Amino acid sequence: MVKSILNLIRWRNLAISALTILVLKYCVFEVAIGRLFSMSHSTLDLLDTLLLCISVALIGGAGYIINDLNDIKADLINKPDKVIINKGVSEKLAHALYLIFNIAGIIIAVYIGDKQGDYQLALIHVFTTAILWIYSTYFKNSLLIGNFLVAIASAFIPLVYLVFEGLGYINLFKQSILEGPLQVLFYFSIILAGFAFLLTMIREIIKDLQDEKGDYAVGGKTAPIALGTTVTKAIVYLLAIVFAGSCAYLLHTQLDFNPFNTWFFYFYAYLLIIIPSVFLIYDLNKARSNDDYQTASNLVKIIMLTGVITTVLYATNV
Repeated sequence: MVKSILNLIRWRNLAISALTILVLKYCVFEVAIGRLFSMSHSTLDLLDTLLLCISVALIGGAGYIINDLNDIKADLINKPDKVIINKGVSEKLAHALYLIFNIAGIIIAVYIGDKQGDYQLALIHVFTTAILWIYSTYFKNSLLIGNFLVAIASAFIPLVYLVFEGLGYINLFKQSILEGPLQVLFYFSIILAGFAFLLTMIREIIKDLQDEKGDYAVGGKTAPIALGTTVTKAIVYLLAIVFAGSCAYLLHTQLDFNPFNTWFFYFYAYLLIIIPSVFLIYDLNKARSNDDYQTASNLVKIIMLTGVITTVLYATNV
């Protein structure tokens, strides 16, 4: 039962979300404080940061649950061996977990927001919950709208720590969000959010290609069904080029300072982020089976992870 629930909420994806928040705190913000304003300190301690990670994971887990609940018929066609609802977890329990996860996640966010100076910060969790519910209920099988909504929700993850830490820091030290350590955190968060949006759009469209048969059976209007496989793949190619080009542009024009202008970082960025993004085009072009699309989807996950790890490289080289 426990294993089924963990698989239902995609615990590995949630772990990456929590990791993103932790590395922003300990590999970006704390490091920037030491360099730029050593007389200050972060306003979220370890416990509060872990609670923030848990709240984000709970909201994300609830999103996966409602998605599976609304996608049972299509999943029985697309991936019958991986269906969890009504096999490992009953629909009744899944609905209960969905409510519990959302309520608990929002309550924790209200608690942390209140400590930081404004409980209304929890609205970012409420907004994310609403987006994921709207996506799963109304736009799951729509033409790109659903993909866009999920990408927006994914982009919120790097911004959560910025918002919660930022308000407390501004209230305590009376600094602008574009000054001192907060400026470093702000730019890192915005860049990660932008890349999270693009990579999630790519991955969601690839999933639509993978799930075309089942989505068609339930009357879906996803990109592969409405536009055809060739055009849908072309959209992914374009997004992959935009992503890789944006990375290269930032690396060579906006990040001309240590450690980003070192040969080591260039090697890392090209080998593990930019080149794999371009290789994704080749990988997807030859994809025909569900396994082929899963391989492409997994490559996007790897690029996401290596992107988050850039924060660690920043921390160890400044």
